[in-house]
Amino acid sequence: MGSIQSGRRATATTMRALFLIPGGSSQQLQAFAAVDAVSQQLQADVQVVCPPATAPLWHLHPAVEKVIPFAFDGATMADWANLLGSVREPDFQLSINLASGRQVDLMLSMSHIPTRVAAAGFSATERIQAPTTGWPNQGLEAYLSPIGVGLRADAFRLPIA
Repeated sequence: MGSIQSGRRATATTMRALFLIPGGSSQQLQAFAAVDAVSQQLQADVQVVCPPATAPLWHLHPAVEKVIPFAFDGATMADWANLLGSVREPDFQLSINLASGRQVDLMLSMSHIPTRVAAAGFSATERIQAPTTGWPNQGLEAYLSPIGVGLRADAFRLPIA
């Protein structure tokens, strides 16, 4: 498992947020506005765990400090242990978990991240009702509202450098 770094650097007082986003390119792009909202409103440095094939998409997002490519489907226990090591090293205060399953729950419960937002699973400290209708980009607001972050996905624009 490799990692992709951006130029953004964390300070000692900066909040760190971890997004776990399985799925293809569409699911990754749908999360762009939510990642930006967390970064802006919480002044957070954000790291994203996503499938390796979709990791290059996150290079486009200036709010993402680091991308951790991870094959959610078919990951072995050793892969999950390696991911745990990757997410325990920085001091995360928040995780937004769009993945599901016992392995991700076990990994997050051992991560010492104090606030863990998810739709299901025993590791969630804040459990939300995942929306089943509507625009998926805006639907991610359900994951952000427990932490006091608003989302206007329609207003998000990716800056072009």
